[in-house]
Amino acid sequence: LAVLPARLVLSLDSALAERAATLRLEMREEKITEGAVLLSFAGASVLGGAATAIVGLNDFRLLSAGLASAGWGLVNGVLALFLLDLSQDSLNAAQATRLMTGERLFADIDGLARDQGGSALIFAVNTGIDVGYVATGLLIALLGFNARPEDQGLIGYGLAQAAQGLGLFAFDLACWVRSSERQGSAQRLLTPAFEE
Repeated sequence: LAVLPARLVLSLDSALAERAATLRLEMREEKITEGAVLLSFAGASVLGGAATAIVGLNDFRLLSAGLASAGWGLVNGVLALFLLDLSQDSLNAAQATRLMTGERLFADIDGLARDQGGSALIFAVNTGIDVGYVATGLLIALLGFNARPEDQGLIGYGLAQAAQGLGLFAFDLACWVRSSERQGSAQRLLTPAFEE
């Protein structure tokens, strides 16, 4: 291939940088939406769990279910904050990408693809862990049915854990799929048009 004129290379870099920055912004919005979904699930768990615990003050099963749900909700709420880009790092990265050219731009896009691949891996592992939450929650509940009367709280705790696990399974599975798709979108930016 002949060497391209500098003006054409700069124009191609600018177009690619704009596409990459736009993709970063789209990914940021998706992650914020994912964070909002998890935060909503967390809020519902905290509020629902607190209400269940209050109603079940004299019933160990309800009290345990409520406290477990509220506790899981608090943990999920903290985790959701990491998806909301409160520090605006993703926004700043998109703005910086617009100014990149050459090897630096390609390295930035490659890094973006790798980041999404890393996110996909984390969500894949979490999806497997969620299956464990459901299974152990059901096992704990089953043990509670055969427990002494003072240990009946195991039923509520186990069922609450299983319910949280199911909700997190759906969330993590969807995020795993979307992170993998985002990784592919970033990788396609690195594929020259003549190879597509």
